[in-house]
Amino acid sequence: MQSSEENALRLLTALETLVAEEECAVRSSEFERTLEVQQRAEPVIVRLTELLKDPALPAEAPSSLQPRLTALRARRAASLGVLSSRLVEMRASLATLDAARVQLGDLKSAYGVNRRMHRGTPAGLNLSA
Repeated sequence: MQSSEENALRLLTALETLVAEEECAVRSSEFERTLEVQQRAEPVIVRLTELLKDPALPAEAPSSLQPRLTALRARRAASLGVLSSRLVEMRASLATLDAARVQLGDLKSAYGVNRRMHRGTPAGLNLSA
């Protein structure tokens, strides 16, 4: 059976691997994969947090893990920053598309779109003007 410290080290190593996977998925804009990795990381984070609070863990263990935990937090924050930026970009793109859709609707109304096809004319062209 592993000690609390050995379990904490094992979980920290697993979390480092998952954070690296997350970074790769974020960089390649694989958002579904990013979510999947985050879901896999959640129980590891919960269990690691529980272990670090465990009174059976040697007093010096959390401080020896601190540099690795700090590096993980920084890497995770960077990934979340990229995701936030992409979300802002996507929302702006959606707003632009919505505005274009409204403009097209206005044009459609202004030109009185006729769905019948006239010989030699594109469908929807109003020939009565």
